[in-house]
Amino acid sequence: MERKKYVTIKDVARKAGISVSTVSRVLNDRPDVSEETKKRVLQSAEEIGFVRNLGAMNIRNKATRTVGIVFEADFDPFFSEVLQGIEDAARKYHYTNILMNTELDEKNERNAIKTLIEHRVDGLLFLPSRPKLVTLPGLMKRNFPLVIIGRDFHALNVDEIYTDDVKGGALAARHLLSKGRKKFLFLNGDPESSAAKMRREGFESVLKNNPQVQAYKLLKQSGPDYRAVEEVVLQYFSRSIAFDAVFTFNDMLAFHLIKALKAAGWSIPGDVSVIGYDDIFFCQLLSPTLTTIRIDKYQEGFEAFKMLLRNLSGKRSKPQKKVLDVELVERESC
Repeated sequence: MERKKYVTIKDVARKAGISVSTVSRVLNDRPDVSEETKKRVLQSAEEIGFVRNLGAMNIRNKATRTVGIVFEADFDPFFSEVLQGIEDAARKYHYTNILMNTELDEKNERNAIKTLIEHRVDGLLFLPSRPKLVTLPGLMKRNFPLVIIGRDFHALNVDEIYTDDVKGGALAARHLLSKGRKKFLFLNGDPESSAAKMRREGFESVLKNNPQVQAYKLLKQSGPDYRAVEEVVLQYFSRSIAFDAVFTFNDMLAFHLIKALKAAGWSIPGDVSVIGYDDIFFCQLLSPTLTTIRIDKYQEGFEAFKMLLRNLSGKRSKPQKKVLDVELVERESC
């Protein structure tokens, strides 16, 4: 197969009838070129489809202006909003992103990091779902620039940005109590996850020793199998032991729970109040619309990219941990 031929600066110079050095000065926006010459070069470059060779530039500059993004997802629209914030920040600061989805698999994580480093990315952004990243200790030992998004690896000295999940859990509990609810069920995430721990801490701190609370049950979900929610409904929502308030680790869990409850003949919020977490876009579309704890996912992604840039530029003297605020959004489910 014939190797693909790319348009070069020499081709542009030949088309414009100008020296290669002059074309180079134009393309690098040097001031010592007339406007007429600039116009002539740029028009010639566009006509023959010239695109700058960033690979060669990166070799000279010893930086690729490329950031690797590693996220662990089966399916959750939450990530798309975080990624949009990252993408907009990258565009603003003239960077390119390479995205890798590990699908919650350790082998995929190792391969993703290997691939990104082979491409000489300047830094990494992690959006973990699991409570442990197998590649993290090695990257930290090498002082590789990275930022963790959405989780707190409190024992590690690493840049992080996450939300105030303790406050989020407390907001959910107070709202359910304000609706007169008495029997509480919390469908939490992986118990080793920092987000799950903090949401539980906030939720239980409000319920503890409150005389209004007649029952409380914590259920831990260690994986993304939302079908298990149907079993929860069958097991815990008989007429004799029914809960009238449920708080879920994320909105996706809440959607599956509401579907299962409605199929079993329960009304939302008449019989059961439900509060989710994240405030993904679909919260406003499903029926009933979902009361939830709002995370500014776009800001989380945008600010994470800026944190990484401070690391790359040497402007931060020590790792940072940035905590973003959350708020309760009341809709029809509670």
